[in-house]
Amino acid sequence: SIEVLVYSDDENDHSIHMHAGEYQVVEVGPYGGPVASNRTTVKYQRSGPAPMRCDEIAIRSHSYTKLRFRVNHGAIIFFHCHMIHNFKGLAVTFIAAPDLLQKHMKVPDEVTRMCKLQNIKTSGNAAGNAGFDLTGLPQPLLVNRELNISRDGYNTWDSICVNNAVPIPPVHVTQGDVLVLNVRNSLDVPTAVHAHGIYHNYTDYYDGAEMVTECGIPPGENFTYVIDTTTQAGDLWIHGHVHSQLTDGFRTPFIIHEKVKPTTYDKDEVLYFEDWNERTFEDM
Repeated sequence: SIEVLVYSDDENDHSIHMHAGEYQVVEVGPYGGPVASNRTTVKYQRSGPAPMRCDEIAIRSHSYTKLRFRVNHGAIIFFHCHMIHNFKGLAVTFIAAPDLLQKHMKVPDEVTRMCKLQNIKTSGNAAGNAGFDLTGLPQPLLVNRELNISRDGYNTWDSICVNNAVPIPPVHVTQGDVLVLNVRNSLDVPTAVHAHGIYHNYTDYYDGAEMVTECGIPPGENFTYVIDTTTQAGDLWIHGHVHSQLTDGFRTPFIIHEKVKPTTYDKDEVLYFEDWNERTFEDM
């Protein structure tokens, strides 16, 4: 088990997300309490005998949270703030069991090709290389930017779309399905797609964290993500993981339905709330 003590010594809250797994919230400091670095004056507040499990939690301003997670296989774990502070460097990567990664993870040629197209080195990492059959795939999902989109009937602004759709339609699968996302990047900058909440088991190269688990998809190129849902069910989401693309509309719910319903109900609806800015993230 690994414990991470996260402090916030500034005026901002930070939403900390862990890729490819969940952590337990072991301790939470008081909100608005003493400066976190002066930890001897902070009274611990236990979250209970069975700590909450999640993959994202807010670290309050001038407070701290202790997180614990277990690593039982090789993994590349991106641990970062899910707000703009990620772009400013509030991120760290855990390489778990690199010897097991070298033994069990074989990176598809298509992944390394994306790097070579951008003159990014692919040696020196924890993975090997192997071929991967990408034949018989569905038509590409076109990631593009539409201008002068109206979301409220009055104002217009730019938005990142998929197949010209705004908002991007939710993705529904049944547990055990293999989701294949064939993505074509029609933006003028690289992109990457992250299935937020998916546990990758030696397929971290499909995690979508640009310059962490992959090099991103260059403009005009195709790349295919293969996501196995055998071990999971629930309400997740899919979003762009390059700079501000999430903020500019590249996001949608990702629902993995259980094969057997745990309870009876009349209807299951997804209510999707989002903030929308009148300007793009770059303009702000």
